[in-house]
Amino acid sequence: MKYKQKIKFSKLAMTLAVWLIVSSIEAQGADRTGKYTVHGNGNKSCDAYLQLLPEKMNGITSPSEVILKLTERHDIATWLRGFLTSYNKLKPDTYDIAGNTGFDGVNRLLNFYCKTNPLKSIAEAADWLTIELYPKRIKKHPDSMESTYKVYSYGADSCGAYIKSWTNLDKYDQKFTSLIYAGWLNGYVTGFNLLKPNIFDIMGNTGLETVLVWLHNYCKENPHNRFADAVSELIINLISKRLKKAT
Repeated sequence: MKYKQKIKFSKLAMTLAVWLIVSSIEAQGADRTGKYTVHGNGNKSCDAYLQLLPEKMNGITSPSEVILKLTERHDIATWLRGFLTSYNKLKPDTYDIAGNTGFDGVNRLLNFYCKTNPLKSIAEAADWLTIELYPKRIKKHPDSMESTYKVYSYGADSCGAYIKSWTNLDKYDQKFTSLIYAGWLNGYVTGFNLLKPNIFDIMGNTGLETVLVWLHNYCKENPHNRFADAVSELIINLISKRLKKAT
């Protein structure tokens, strides 16, 4: 879905999105001691996610509160698609981890896990999802023998579309655009941290704002590449700055 077709939310929703996406704390999982850094919405609890489901919103009458919850659910979905894209790229013999399950099925599995494990994090739920989905994954691109991987959601946007989405936008909308893609990025780098051995955090001490500036400049120079390709190039540039273990 192109950016112009995507929902524009209120400034109240934007305030929540800033807090959700920029936040980044540590969680258990893939340096040598079994730890890795979770970025963004992966830190939210399953219980918090469950409060965003439609059945929990029936009694809400405030439009602003509805928008806040819809925005938060959208952000978690974006994070998860970034995480699963990272899995597709890094896991051998995997083109599409979601396979024929589709994202409706993925959401049902996520709901099931979170209802059973409300104190677990979204990142832990995502890790469980990959294990559950693995037997039904699509191993190769259906139309090609090339080694490639499925890119979900915003990662499939071209760099040109990403840059164009900034055209004629005011500073508020530009910030909102960057946060949408930052949410996808946070899911992707969390998956990278989990799957790659001896890496606690690929971003190291590099701030999110610095990373977004790098991506913006890359996309201006490579408009035909996907946003996911830009992130892959970013990862290469961050390798030397990574944190190998928790400090």
